[in-house]
Amino acid sequence: MTHHSTRRSVLRSAAAGLAAAATSALLTAPAAAQASWPTRPIRIIWPFAPGGAGDSAIRMVSRHLSEALGQAVVVDNKPGASGTIGMQEAARATPDGYTLVFGSSSTMAANMSLLKKVPYDMAKDFEPVSRLGVLPFLLVSSTTLPVTTVKELVQYAKANPGKVSFANHSAPGHVAGVMLAQATGIDMLRVPYKVSTVALQEMIAGQVSIMFIDVAPALPLVKAGRIRALGMATQQRSSLMPEMPTVSEGLDGAKFDLVQSWMGLAAPAGTPAAVVARLNAELGKILRKPEVKEDLARLFIEASPSTPDELREFIKADTQKWAEMVKAAGIEPQ
Repeated sequence: MTHHSTRRSVLRSAAAGLAAAATSALLTAPAAAQASWPTRPIRIIWPFAPGGAGDSAIRMVSRHLSEALGQAVVVDNKPGASGTIGMQEAARATPDGYTLVFGSSSTMAANMSLLKKVPYDMAKDFEPVSRLGVLPFLLVSSTTLPVTTVKELVQYAKANPGKVSFANHSAPGHVAGVMLAQATGIDMLRVPYKVSTVALQEMIAGQVSIMFIDVAPALPLVKAGRIRALGMATQQRSSLMPEMPTVSEGLDGAKFDLVQSWMGLAAPAGTPAAVVARLNAELGKILRKPEVKEDLARLFIEASPSTPDELREFIKADTQKWAEMVKAAGIEPQ
């Protein structure tokens, strides 16, 4: 072999070696990135305003998640348009595990039936991670309304047509108000609000009569005597508040059944499976800790972690349930 051919052979094998190394690096880069995830802070979008049980729960769980992952986990409130602004931003985010979204029964299921245009598709735009928990709704009234039970509310509304109004700041509150009116034959005026805090202030002032709301923000006001609690919007009495009768107990056999509100974590579609699996595992561990369960119970949220597939099926079933309820309530999509 000549000197030139030996040199060519050496150069060829060096080039082949470099090409193989480059290909190997390209193939292993995503795997390495997943293995080392997370290497920087994670942002979790909450598509509602600050305040309320959901916001408190997410901040608490995010603190635990930050400890487990060794990176800051920042909650970013993106309220507006029934939660669709925050959900749409999450759907469009880079699917690298650094932008996640905590959704609710409103944003992940009810919006599909309550809104004419939803700028995201739960099945196509998101990878479900885990459910966080479920929270029951409480029917509360203004102290200016001369009633202390659901039965008295129905009697008063029938005797005073057009005098009772119901506030709603969420999909469950809207549907529950319409279904209560349907179940009892009472006539009520709906007053929509963007946030629950304003609705509660106006209820205290006597501007609005009743509302369905999650227990945590309402209970301190009930205990202080500023609003009244009439009943729990659950099938059975809640273990979180067993002394409170259900709404159905005051309806003389009329059927009233409201799906529970719930929260779940999702990632943009295309987020690496290894990242979703890690998030699911860490969240499951957090939600099974006795102290976390107790902290959530104080917010009247029952911890209920799930697998990604369980959450996917849960969202599908709940979306169908909402479609049926919205249709039965005769609510026109807005």
